[in-house]
Amino acid sequence: MACMKRILLALCLLLAPVTAMAQAAAPAAPEPSLAAPSLPPNADAPVIETPAPTVDVQAEKKSVQAWGQANPECSAWSDGCVACTKDGCSMPGIACVPRETSCRRK
Repeated sequence: MACMKRILLALCLLLAPVTAMAQAAAPAAPEPSLAAPSLPPNADAPVIETPAPTVDVQAEKKSVQAWGQANPECSAWSDGCVACTKDGCSMPGIACVPRETSCRRK
């Protein structure tokens, strides 16, 4: 057992300079960052604005709401794009083609 310890000690002493030289010769790798990349302090971030609903969308919504006011016996109505109840109306879909407004629930 003592012989084995001496052999291991000798190997460690022999290999230590080789390991130190290999580490010194290897280029240092940058530490990986988990943070999101940041913009330089003088860069202006682009501003993305959400467009307001077009007048056509608002006009369609109002016409469907007006139908509900003209038909008070109906509790839910729709034109296939905008669905309304006594509480309010939904927004129409992007590629929706409105049909004739009809009562869905009395």
